[in-house]
Amino acid sequence: MTKTIMKFSIWILFFSLMMGNVYVFVKGVELSDRIHTFESEINMLKQQNSELETKIYKAESITYAASLAAELDYGKKSEPVFFGEKKYALK
Repeated sequence: MTKTIMKFSIWILFFSLMMGNVYVFVKGVELSDRIHTFESEINMLKQQNSELETKIYKAESITYAASLAAELDYGKKSEPVFFGEKKYALK
């Protein structure tokens, strides 16, 4: 009687260990898929970051500022306004 109980308990132990192994394997595959998803998202964010960095460098460059100033006619010198004239003083 004890031999049958011992054999039965050993079979239950082996079966539970096999089910535990399958569970760990399935969870490992799920984690691998999540890691792959995160890595592809990180690569996409790195590419967007490099594109934004180049846009920032371009916007901060002197040539961009000079071309924008030329478009807005900031190169012209304006006539100074003197407040000593009577037209700006009190009536």
